[in-house]
Amino acid sequence: MIKLSNVANDETITVKVWGEKVSIAPTIASQVALTHVVVNDYGGRKELNSTALTAMEDSKEEELHGEIEAAGFEVEDIIIVVNDNVYSLTKEQMDMVFPAGEFVPGKIISGKRNGFKITAIDEVA
Repeated sequence: MIKLSNVANDETITVKVWGEKVSIAPTIASQVALTHVVVNDYGGRKELNSTALTAMEDSKEEELHGEIEAAGFEVEDIIIVVNDNVYSLTKEQMDMVFPAGEFVPGKIISGKRNGFKITAIDEVA
């Protein structure tokens, strides 16, 4: 059994691995991509179960470029939407993008991401 945690909001989910998938294990403090799992509702709590096709890999840092389509400024949920994907970022990064603390349409961001987390901002135009 593996427990995955979202450090942004202290949520966890249990992943039950079966058969040859028992050797699957994420690197501590990494972001992972988990594919081909079955979601079960056990006593009102969601769990993931492996299948024959289940795979887990550490996400890798990748380039990010696009127009910021929307933004969320909540302290516990600082996000931007770029290319139809939701990315989390730090308050400091959000202040770089929107110094006035308000969404401004038409901003273009270039930087790096790891999974759905912004890791670096190179330019905002």
